Amino acid sequence: MIVMDISIVKLFVTLINKHDSEGLYALMADDYLFIDSQANEISGKNKAKSAWDAYFQLFPEYEIKISEIAEFNNLIIVLVS
Repeated sequence: MIVMDISIVKLFVTLINKHDSEGLYALMADDYLFIDSQANEISGKNKAKSAWDAYFQLFPEYEIKISEIAEFNNLIIVLVS
């Protein structure tokens, strides 16, 4: 079983806000899966890193602001504003 840790989620968000795709890559599992709000999937850490690089180029001001974060039954719930 994979154990989630709030500190890892916060670090991931920090790396996104720094536009640090190398740091994100280091945290990703080989079978990393990203699903966007329109159900598009990016599978694998190499493709995900390329996607983050492109996203940061398209949206240089992009950042995530966490308004609340909680852990429940080995799930991390993040509310963003």
